Amino acid sequence: DQVPLAVRTISDVRPVQAAAYVFDSTRPKLVAFNISLNQGRLTLEFDEVVNISSLQTDQITLQNVKNAAAATTERHTLTGGTASPSTLGIKFDVTLTKADLDEA
Repeated sequence: DQVPLAVRTISDVRPVQAAAYVFDSTRPKLVAFNISLNQGRLTLEFDEVVNISSLQTDQITLQNVKNAAAATTERHTLTGGTASPSTLGIKFDVTLTKADLDEA
């Protein structure tokens, strides 16, 4: 579990079967972000826990306006980067590649 709540240990001798299992089908949403070109870091914050191994940094596209259909929209898709968790699996720091920083 990603949240630091108290956990009760259950002995191997007396295991307890789960009463139910509910698959998490809710997709996480990006709720905040920050970019620091001086530090070469993009910080992403989601509304729920994200498995860092599923974060594909080369699928992230930055753009200069909220409305992607605007005629003056400038875009840049990251070439990669290294993601590391910073807060309980909902906030990640992405270290930008030199190629992406040179594009900025």
